[in-house]
Amino acid sequence: MHDPDPPFRPIRHTEGYLPLENLGLIGDGATAALVGLDGSIPWMCLPRFDSEPLFCGLLDHARGGHFTLAPDDLVEARQRYEPDTGVLTTEMRSPTGVVRVTDALALRSGTDLTDDAPADRAELVRSALVLDGKVRLRMDVEPRGGGQVRPLFSGLELRPSGRPDLRLQALLPYVWVL
Repeated sequence: MHDPDPPFRPIRHTEGYLPLENLGLIGDGATAALVGLDGSIPWMCLPRFDSEPLFCGLLDHARGGHFTLAPDDLVEARQRYEPDTGVLTTEMRSPTGVVRVTDALALRSGTDLTDDAPADRAELVRSALVLDGKVRLRMDVEPRGGGQVRPLFSGLELRPSGRPDLRLQALLPYVWVL
């Protein structure tokens, strides 16, 4: 059952991994990503479910890669879906305040959610909003196999080393476009 106001829970890792119950799922009908209670995305395949993973820290936390957006000194967090949507919000508490990170894989205009829908573009939307106090956010983008990140006027560009077919742009407020 969906809890519209879940309690905050301490962040716990076992041998570098979050428990599976601390992962939320976002998707767009062509692919999906897992979002951790700690602000990480440890699993995401692009541009389709059966594509090679861009982030697979779920399987290898040391070398699998991730995209983390979280406060320094994270203490506890909670997750919930916005009602009747696939939009996931993660509220994270540090000793100095609370931040809400909202994650979604955006559906393209005219998306057909049947099994044979073409996957031509993916948009990962991540936004952060400080709800209380002062929070210093940490952003860490590490694709599996490495890559180059360079600043753009409106955000960042990521070129994964192992995926020359992917060119990702992070636009403020962190909208990843494939």
